[in-house]
Amino acid sequence: MPGFAPQGMVNVLWAYTTALKHVPPELLTAASEECLSRGSKLAGFGTLNLAMLAWVHAKCRTINPLLVAALSKAALQNLHAFSAADLCKFLSSMAHLRCADVQLLDAAESRLLSFLEHKITNNEEDVQVLCQGVWA
Repeated sequence: MPGFAPQGMVNVLWAYTTALKHVPPELLTAASEECLSRGSKLAGFGTLNLAMLAWVHAKCRTINPLLVAALSKAALQNLHAFSAADLCKFLSSMAHLRCADVQLLDAAESRLLSFLEHKITNNEEDVQVLCQGVWA
């Protein structure tokens, strides 16, 4: 998928997954290769793009091991920028793929706890998304 910006690539994969319930294997392979061509930190991918890319692969129940490593590395590097919802979606998707990076999980735990502490301190009631992240 050369020439696609990260958002465009993720949108195409999301559309296939949502509308057709699968992504053609050759398209998924091309997208994985394009992602990996951006380097081990997936340059240009924002936190929503990372979460959606992991989600697409979880729905398809397949992922390139090199892409797993790149997703973990990029998420760890950008952990501070994740919203609670995007982080929970990312972690849940990685859990469905049976992908566990101990360093990422330890750091994500701290990030999720900070979200939870913020919500409790500010008397915010919507903690469901955080519970989903803890479950993942």
